[in-house]
Amino acid sequence: PLDWDRLKEPRLAALHARTRELLELRRTHPALCRDGLELVLNDVASGTFAYHRHVDNRAVVTVVNVSGERQDVRVPLPFSGAYRVLGTDRALPEGPEALLALDPGEAMVLTGLAVHE
Repeated sequence: PLDWDRLKEPRLAALHARTRELLELRRTHPALCRDGLELVLNDVASGTFAYHRHVDNRAVVTVVNVSGERQDVRVPLPFSGAYRVLGTDRALPEGPEALLALDPGEAMVLTGLAVHE
């Protein structure tokens, strides 16, 4: 049985909140409601990879560091626009790519909205 009182522990509470946020994103984001993804980075030497899914002007980009060391990762974005790091208030500068620092074993999910000129 699950011991729900353990959600009072900060680490488990954070994991629970993150899981709920990811499930909500999966259920509601248009780019995640269809098949297919595009692998945009697969760097075996650094242990990093990234992929994105997008539809119309909305995107989700996932960046993963499977190595045992901190990695600076340059990730191409599907379009220039306003991106934010899921689970934070952090917004990324607009541009064709993002430079991210990932800790060992860390994954980062970005959500983006294209800016039309």
